[in-house]
Amino acid sequence: MFLIGSLHLTSVRETARRPGFWVAAFTLLVLANVSSTTIARGGLRLEDPWASHHVDGLPPEVRRNVMKEERVCGPARAQHYFSRSLSPSSSRYKFISLHFEEFGCDNRSAICGRSGCLHQVYASSGTGYRLVFSGYVDELELKVIDGEAAIETSCSYSGDKCSLIRFWNGARFGRYSRLDR
Repeated sequence: MFLIGSLHLTSVRETARRPGFWVAAFTLLVLANVSSTTIARGGLRLEDPWASHHVDGLPPEVRRNVMKEERVCGPARAQHYFSRSLSPSSSRYKFISLHFEEFGCDNRSAICGRSGCLHQVYASSGTGYRLVFSGYVDELELKVIDGEAAIETSCSYSGDKCSLIRFWNGARFGRYSRLDR
């Protein structure tokens, strides 16, 4: 019997024969490797959910309009889903929707009201973006319905729930249908 520190070699052999020992040893080796890789790359870091790059990455025409809100809200910062895009294969247009409930604003009443928060949609056919919809609604979703670009807006006021679908006509989201829910 050999003595290693205060442990006997026979007790180390007995421990190594237990089924869970090798699983635990392997897990520790993997974690040690992940930890050293993480440290080598500068540590584990999570993205700031309220970041200015969510605004800075917008096309110039859209960004200029968003920056107007900075006067009443403070520094422009937004969450990841502040802007969403749609490029239907059946259309030459590209769309960007902005969801101001995801926009950092110290004065929330400037961008949100009883009818919901400000939502905007911009369209481009390749020569820059222009504002084609702006409204205070609970939610707005860009979608393709029967091959046509559309927006569905949801609202809740006076206790009623409503959904309104507007279809793109090449100039604006005009023709619509109402879906009461």
